[in-house]
Amino acid sequence: LGSYKCSCQNGLAVKPSDPTKCQAPICVEFLRADIYFLADSSNSINSIGWGRTLVFIVNTTKAFHLGPNDVQAAFGIFSSRFEHNFNLNNYTDQDEFAKAVLGTVQLKQNTYTYDALSAINTQGFL
Repeated sequence: LGSYKCSCQNGLAVKPSDPTKCQAPICVEFLRADIYFLADSSNSINSIGWGRTLVFIVNTTKAFHLGPNDVQAAFGIFSSRFEHNFNLNNYTDQDEFAKAVLGTVQLKQNTYTYDALSAINTQGFL
């Protein structure tokens, strides 16, 4: 009587403060991690795939609290060369992180995955 049950698409949860809306689930408060996102920016990826890649990275981080005592995220791209776009401690704000990722221009050259993975060891986790 007078009750209802909300449901959300897979991967989303009902927002506790407003049960008529869905939100990305927030992971455990005490989760601490350093995550490096490396995106293939070569000509193997078309413009639609490139956009989806960037949106995936942004949506993945929405499940975490960004900050020096929580989750830190770094980002780089590769093609014929590796570009380290930003460090782990550059962003603590989700919107600023999203702006930085979504504003990344695709390189559209050859695909040198090994070189990019090697570069992360020396340049990535700063």
